[in-house]
Amino acid sequence: MGKNLYKHIYYCSTQDGCESSQVTEESKMKYEAYHQVYSYTGYELDKLEEKNGTYYTESGENILDLVDSAVESSGKVPKEFKQQMNNWIHDLVSTISTRGWNNVPDMTLSIFIWKERLKGHEPVDYIPV
Repeated sequence: MGKNLYKHIYYCSTQDGCESSQVTEESKMKYEAYHQVYSYTGYELDKLEEKNGTYYTESGENILDLVDSAVESSGKVPKEFKQQMNNWIHDLVSTISTRGWNNVPDMTLSIFIWKERLKGHEPVDYIPV
């Protein structure tokens, strides 16, 4: 449940007009960079060597080259948008690498529980459908 709750709060916190202290632009960028690279390559950015505005695997491969190949062969992205996807991931990775992984804040999640329920929520006995 915790993972799904976190994803829901992340989603709600990143909608237009929402100003959340839990998700900053930098932390969102870090989250997106990590998850895009992981979803296409299986590599975790925070475990790779960081240098020259990118990350490298243990075997010395530039993670952006692996992302490019994975996006190209992926059926998740329509052909006409593959270059845009690559450019977006390159920008994310380059920005995070230039700033330094540990210099970019992580997202925080704060949930207040009071009397066995989320603070601000009253018990509901019946919800009409």
